[in-house]
Amino acid sequence: MTFDPTDMLCEDSAVEWLDQPSSPYAGQRMRCHARGGEIGAREVPNYLTLTQDGLRRSEMTVTTTRRWLPWLAVIVIILGFANFQAFLIESNALGGDALNGHVTDGHFYVTSHGTDTEVSQAVWTASQIHALVTLLSWPLVMLAGAFLLFRYIFPFLMSGKAPGQASERVAALRASGTPLWEGWPGGVAGPLHASAGLLGAEVYAGGIVVTPRLMSPSAIRTDGIRSVRPGRRLVTAMIEVEHAGIDVSSPLILYGGPDSPLARVLLALASDKGAGIPPAAGAGVALPHAPPGEGRPRAVPCTI
Repeated sequence: MTFDPTDMLCEDSAVEWLDQPSSPYAGQRMRCHARGGEIGAREVPNYLTLTQDGLRRSEMTVTTTRRWLPWLAVIVIILGFANFQAFLIESNALGGDALNGHVTDGHFYVTSHGTDTEVSQAVWTASQIHALVTLLSWPLVMLAGAFLLFRYIFPFLMSGKAPGQASERVAALRASGTPLWEGWPGGVAGPLHASAGLLGAEVYAGGIVVTPRLMSPSAIRTDGIRSVRPGRRLVTAMIEVEHAGIDVSSPLILYGGPDSPLARVLLALASDKGAGIPPAAGAGVALPHAPPGEGRPRAVPCTI
């Protein structure tokens, strides 16, 4: 008997699985308690359900892909640079390459720095193909390099350790309440120097979320903040946050003046955090939280 979902008038909570409760595999029998009474045992067709085995296989595929992506990126970079070096050696040996060369009256020439060298058609064709492969594959090499930089190298430089799983810590901070301040002030996180628009910060009651542009966010918990000190680096006003966080090297430096909403919120956060790591000597005097309307700065143009 074929099961037609249109004749079911009950919610999912009213479904009773007869074979494996809470595991709606295709082909299992079910009973639905509808408004007009029990419809009876029906078989679930394949097109209505996705088996748990299928979900597990999908999750395993995603996990395996993520595990191999960095190694695949390394292989692409190595092959790309090896191919580029081979192209340079080949062009030097031939006296040029076919992309810069030309064909005149049935004669094939490779060119380098304005000097033509005649070669056979087979050599000219091979040089042209090699040059095209090198040219077209280079964006892929650059993409693989950018992936390694933003996914692994920059996070390592920011924290001094291999990238960890900061997503749960970030989620906990964002769940601690509405942002007291958020924007893209720019600053310094480890050896990473970012201008305004390239390093973002969100300040919550639970701590600070730091997000470099094109990278995953990191978390600094409130009870890990040791001190907040406004200061100046050359001509740039800054706010220095000493902390014990594991995702970002200490100190975190955010650009902003001592009277800015960001500075007031950070000073208040360090002062009102309650039991935790005591502020270091010389920490700034606590100021009240930023008034309503000052929590969100005006947009800052992205500059490099």
